Amino acid sequence: MTRWDDPHRQPQQPGPAGYYEPYGYEPYGQPPPHGQAGGPGPTPYPIGPPQPFPGPGPGQGYPPVPPKSVAVALLLTFLWLGVGHIYAGKTTTGVVLLIADLFLWMFSFFIITLIITVPVWFIVWVIAMVSSASAVQEYNTRLGYPRG
Repeated sequence: MTRWDDPHRQPQQPGPAGYYEPYGYEPYGQPPPHGQAGGPGPTPYPIGPPQPFPGPGPGQGYPPVPPKSVAVALLLTFLWLGVGHIYAGKTTTGVVLLIADLFLWMFSFFIITLIITVPVWFIVWVIAMVSSASAVQEYNTRLGYPRG
């Protein structure tokens, strides 16, 4: 028997228009008895104990992560040093290459330093292309995809 079905409960005056009784409280704000939901007593879980996160069931896995493309990493590295590494998940290496590329571009505005920056940039570009391709292959291998 709930407290609303209690035959000993005293009838209450109806509330004003639009007034409703919130869950766990008696009409007009009188608190429910000690220990019930919303009452003055301790109620650790008024609705019930917390439930675990509904993940995949037994025998089911999360949807697989698609492999990353070596061609996309090479294209990104070709367009801007470091972006291919960021795409492959090597963020620190990518940011270092981005900063190096920025400095090489800034130094290349002077004719005298252009002689130095172009060969250095070309060498760094070739190394970045090779390492971004291997970083993508390493990423795909970590996910369980065959090397290819």
